[in-house]
Amino acid sequence: MGRMYSTALSLFSPLLAWYDRNASQAGIAYGATNVAPHVITSRASYTVPSGKKAFITAVQLDVRRRVAATTLGTVLARLNLAGGTGFVALHENNTVDSRRSIETSIGSILLAGQTIELQTQDISTGGAMDYTLSVVIVEFSA
Repeated sequence: MGRMYSTALSLFSPLLAWYDRNASQAGIAYGATNVAPHVITSRASYTVPSGKKAFITAVQLDVRRRVAATTLGTVLARLNLAGGTGFVALHENNTVDSRRSIETSIGSILLAGQTIELQTQDISTGGAMDYTLSVVIVEFSA
């Protein structure tokens, strides 16, 4: 007959993999059509809760020219990661229906208290833009 052994985890045992530590999905998004020119504006933000870490699994930044500008200016959609710029979709085209899009998975890990932010800007004169911005996040116990 065989024996079964069971041992308690010691203080020096490695942590479980991140996906086995109470993982849950979160995310932030912003979508709007026919947006008039504006200075840099925060559209959505996310702060990692205490006792957690966050894994960014996917990012989408999409900018589309809906109405031609009188005077073209820089248009952008930006993801700021923990105080620094992560990605920028820069659009400098005045053709109606032109677009600039970034869709990627980045795999960045954020620590408790760190923040990400979605921003838009259009310094054109006249015209209008459409924006679709999103970030998919998996939170897990630190």
